Amino acid sequence: MEPFKLFFSSDFIIKWGFIVSIVLLGCSLYWCAKLYFGKNAAIISLLFYSVSVVQFLTFTLMYMKNVIGLCLMLFSIGFLKKYELSKRKYYLYSFIILAGILGAMHRATFYIFGLSYFFYTFFIAWKEKYDFKKYFTYVLYGVIIIAIALLFYIGRFWPAITTIIAPVAGAFVNTGESPGTFISFFEYQFSSLVYLPFALLGIFYSIRKKQINFLFIWLIINAAIVLFQLFFFNRFLIHLDIVLIIFAGLGANLVIQERKWIGLGVVGLLLIASAYSITQESLKSDNQFIKQEDIQLIEELGQITESNAIIMSFSSEYSPWILAYSNRTIIAPGLFDENKWDESEWKTFWTTNETQKTIRLMSRYDTTRPIYLYTGTNIFNNTCFNQFLEKNGRNVYEYNCQ
Repeated sequence: MEPFKLFFSSDFIIKWGFIVSIVLLGCSLYWCAKLYFGKNAAIISLLFYSVSVVQFLTFTLMYMKNVIGLCLMLFSIGFLKKYELSKRKYYLYSFIILAGILGAMHRATFYIFGLSYFFYTFFIAWKEKYDFKKYFTYVLYGVIIIAIALLFYIGRFWPAITTIIAPVAGAFVNTGESPGTFISFFEYQFSSLVYLPFALLGIFYSIRKKQINFLFIWLIINAAIVLFQLFFFNRFLIHLDIVLIIFAGLGANLVIQERKWIGLGVVGLLLIASAYSITQESLKSDNQFIKQEDIQLIEELGQITESNAIIMSFSSEYSPWILAYSNRTIIAPGLFDENKWDESEWKTFWTTNETQKTIRLMSRYDTTRPIYLYTGTNIFNNTCFNQFLEKNGRNVYEYNCQ
């Protein structure tokens, strides 16, 4: 997002940029669904998207990069479909470029995209009677996509990649231990009840008609990650919800084609019920946002601390806001680029008052740089941290041990 900050303030990007990205996600979902399942199915999918509680929670939790990543994924899948239908090269180039930017923008979404594309290449070879020339051509496209993505990581490749290798690998051994910050699958089932039956109908129809396409492979891989509780499985509910909404549009359209007025009546009633549900959710969400006093102090930290300073977040509640507003290097639970601690080490840091334990933990970071800890309304009693600033009940501490 750095290039945008040359022209716009962080506040403008986070507010208006995020709203635009939410709208773009709806547009990309409609376009992709239309290409695969037709206009009517796409319209229904867009309506389900507009009343999805899961997507509303994505908005309230400010998962901006997640939303932009999904936009890029849907647009790139759409361009691949257009290329396969028309064989026009500019569609192919658009697919490759957008997929490469996706790899640079949001690694979690690229993880889903990459796995889906990997298995899709095998499907292409099988579909074309084991045309290995076409298979290797698609593999080459994948290599180019990865190369484009890696261009954005020049100078920071190893920190960006190696920090997620252990959590991803460990999730295959110790399932359920890296959920990511989002609702649980149990909660998701109730949130998606409105369109889940239609989605299942669309899935069964695709299986029956042997319509195994990119979206279907995405669905299977995404569902496997969530059901088997692999790495970041709760956060991947956002991606699963999007692809289920697309298949729900297909399923609902099938019902309408079979029984027009009954189908329209059922879909209409479900949309009204969903609109009521999401209205209630929005009325509750006002109390979930971070307070303005926190934002003001975080912005002030970006002005009064050294340019090479590191700011630690005491909890994930503050992490995205410090990342957005402080303009400093961030260490926070769940943010992989700079975080070098696992969950147990964070628990030790939160609870210990032993100087040597704290020093050992902090030695994993560059302590030659100034390090500040934002705790918000929490009090942090640790001999290695002195209070640096206090405003409106919000606290900032400075690390002073070596």
